[in-house]
Amino acid sequence: MSKSAGEKDYPLCEFLSDLRDVRRLGTGRRYAFILGSGASVPSDIPTGQGLVTNWVKELYLREHPKVASTEANDETIKQWATANNLGIKDFTYERRAEFYGRVYQRRFRNDRTLGQDYLRDVMRNKRPSFGYSVLAQLVAQTEHRLVITTNFDHLLEDALHRYMEREPLVCNHEDLAKFLYNQQAGPVIAKIHGDIQFETYNAEEDLQKLKSQWDGPLHALLQNYIPIFIGYGGNDPGFMDFLHDVPKDTFRHGLIWTHRPNRHPQEAERARSWWTSSAAIMSPFRALMNSCSCWVMSLN
Repeated sequence: MSKSAGEKDYPLCEFLSDLRDVRRLGTGRRYAFILGSGASVPSDIPTGQGLVTNWVKELYLREHPKVASTEANDETIKQWATANNLGIKDFTYERRAEFYGRVYQRRFRNDRTLGQDYLRDVMRNKRPSFGYSVLAQLVAQTEHRLVITTNFDHLLEDALHRYMEREPLVCNHEDLAKFLYNQQAGPVIAKIHGDIQFETYNAEEDLQKLKSQWDGPLHALLQNYIPIFIGYGGNDPGFMDFLHDVPKDTFRHGLIWTHRPNRHPQEAERARSWWTSSAAIMSPFRALMNSCSCWVMSLN
């Protein structure tokens, strides 16, 4: 896929060199980690697309009670999963991740309690991957202490407790967003779609617009950080619109997007086109954190 106008390739080795220089020279430059569901895959938590895939199969089996789960192969489900059969306008199986909110509503029939219990079960007893242990050290031991995530899980919090014995400031509800204005000496986690232990936002109407309480605090924070998007596919319109609408001088030093080689998420591609100073690192979460690990270990 071609790069967006103004986007440059950012080799991983150059990013690591810049990371060391920022620390050594005390430049004041700080990175913020924007985590999507791809960051949690190594901990055996499905991506948003993975959840949609499972829900579509479960809807198929609900409509075909005489079919055993083992008999419902991918091709059969793909052919069945049309806009008409699902009752979801414009749905296509290839773009199913973009319909997360509507498929969620169809699967759980607007029963938020049932949906929340389902997601709790998916995330129960999941442990932080090696990548999260490295990220925990980064946010605990360096000035790069801000994490903004669309994820509901506790993997980063668990890694901070387990490996660093640190207690982060966790803002997991829009009513707590105001505390992001306070200067924090330690790790800060903003969970803009909620927390699995409390309330999460999954339905289409919840994802269409970011809760307004987040706008001011996130805008103020991001003026002082370079965002690094990791495992983020951009399928939540509310946060995408927030990124689009912030003043263009917010990201003075640009943005950094990480992705698998030859795989640019379509929505993230659209967002990158809004900024003339974006850079792309061809490295998923696990590889990026593995590469950072040696430098992070040297901080001890």
